[in-house]
Amino acid sequence: AGHRDEQTVDQRALLAAVRDGDLGTLDRLLSEDFVITTAGWLREPVGKRAWVDALTSHALDAYALHDVQVRAYGSVAVALVHSTQSGTFRDAPYTHDFRYTDVWTRSTDAWQLDVRHATLLPEQQ
Repeated sequence: AGHRDEQTVDQRALLAAVRDGDLGTLDRLLSEDFVITTAGWLREPVGKRAWVDALTSHALDAYALHDVQVRAYGSVAVALVHSTQSGTFRDAPYTHDFRYTDVWTRSTDAWQLDVRHATLLPEQQ
């Protein structure tokens, strides 16, 4: 339960930092070689600086974590996350469900996100 609890805290902190534009927290939580495949709003995988810079086209107003499943492998953890987010993207409102697969590594005292693959879930019928 320890890894899951830590990951849930870090997932919430990451989303709160995106919502609040908290660049210091984003810098702390994302490794220097972080890479993300977004759910379609950026066509190619991008690194830390490019993703943080691209966030300026977003305004995340609210989020909810529905499920965080963690598999721990020593100093590496893989988190499967289900999140609902709402806000605006390029001035258009949105509410979407996402699934993330995150790879986190633990340094001496903290977890950092190294890789994220995000998928937009289809609307429920």
